[in-house]
Amino acid sequence: MKHPLKPTIFIIILFLAAQLIGLGILSQYLDMPLSQSTGKTVTNNETYSAAGMTPPTELTWWEIFIVIPGSILVGTSAVLLLIKFKKTNLWKLWYMFAVLFGLSYALSPWLSKAIVKLGLVSSTPYIVYFISGILSYFKVYKPNPFLHNLTEILLYGGIAAILVPMIPSIAVISAILILISLYDAYAVWKSKHMVKLAEFQKKSRVFAGLALPYKQLRIKTKKRKKHKEKTKRAKIKSAILGGGDIAFPLLFSGVVMKSIQNSYAPFITTITAGIALAILLMKTKKNRYYPAMPFISAGCFTGLFIVLIIS
Repeated sequence: MKHPLKPTIFIIILFLAAQLIGLGILSQYLDMPLSQSTGKTVTNNETYSAAGMTPPTELTWWEIFIVIPGSILVGTSAVLLLIKFKKTNLWKLWYMFAVLFGLSYALSPWLSKAIVKLGLVSSTPYIVYFISGILSYFKVYKPNPFLHNLTEILLYGGIAAILVPMIPSIAVISAILILISLYDAYAVWKSKHMVKLAEFQKKSRVFAGLALPYKQLRIKTKKRKKHKEKTKRAKIKSAILGGGDIAFPLLFSGVVMKSIQNSYAPFITTITAGIALAILLMKTKKNRYYPAMPFISAGCFTGLFIVLIIS
């Protein structure tokens, strides 16, 4: 394994937590009974408006292919430029606002209910953004592993609340997963620019994804003329999983949830995606980078196959 067993297991648990909590957040934004009975995405407009947000509308297949892959290409190119010109501060600022946006959607359904009880309904959007802003600031500029991973677990549910209503069908999200998997494999194994992105983020201490630091004890032997001396030195390493590897399986399970008329379907695709990730992490070797999306996508499709058989 690339990492010791304990951090590997924790990464898998955090991945599953992000998926399940993300589905819970998404369920607050979608009217599931109406979506399933009509065959079209029906949103809970009150949940969106509580945070001062306009509900997203369903796009055509070609529009969503422009929005998602296009955003990835533009965002990746922009970060590569920041790396080239060593603009770490700009990367941190950009990432902070991205986190703020995702957390606002993630926290709004529950914060708005608490705010209503306090009689501060008119101030709901401001309070949501204020709390999300504080969490985003400390995540980026005062990082610690607990806050970093807690916010990572939450914010992908917010991203799903934005994108899942836009995706018209399981076929479309399946095609996107295939494209993203091919791109991920190319970016890690061929061009290696994804490796460069990961190294830059780790050095800046702002990583877009799950990051679990752990101490690895290294024994170094020093040869002397009369005797040998062994010294022990602890090196801090991190088990990481990129944000895209969390977001895309959640989008897949979210579209499955709104499209198939049963409650267990998204949980099956989530579990099979988690199993695929576990197999990958158990098979990885030290000091190597691997594209996770091809394996996670295979897990998603396996889960969908099981759901279709059961249905």
